[in-house]
Amino acid sequence: MGYYTYWNGTINLKDEKAIKLVRYLLKEEIAPFEEVSEVMVESDGEIDVSGEGKYYDGEIEKICYFIKLLDKDAEGEISCEGEDSFDIWKIVLNEKGVKILQGEVVYHKTGEDYKDKKTEGQFKRILNDKKLNKKLILNELKN
Repeated sequence: MGYYTYWNGTINLKDEKAIKLVRYLLKEEIAPFEEVSEVMVESDGEIDVSGEGKYYDGEIEKICYFIKLLDKDAEGEISCEGEDSFDIWKIVLNEKGVKILQGEVVYHKTGEDYKDKKTEGQFKRILNDKKLNKKLILNELKN
């Protein structure tokens, strides 16, 4: 059973043999690239990962690990967002390997106070509109 996910990021390959092999595997949709042709595009050693679709457990992570095994100098980052708003993570390829970073949304308590002069003006006009207030009172009497 799949899970709807959005992906966005880039992986940069350094090794020419790895670039050619990944290019071929993507084009021919050979494992582990058989299900990702609509979200992964390779050009000049840069793999652009962008799109959305059904995600199967560890699918993109396994591909990133495969790429890292092919090219130890590959690096990049893919941001992922699942269908649940709290389900966000990143896949990072760096000199140490492939890391999965779980994300979270943090709201800071020291936010900016929101005020809008136009809305305040509308509020005062409605509150002080005698005709509108009269209609409201008559409407309440009918009910």
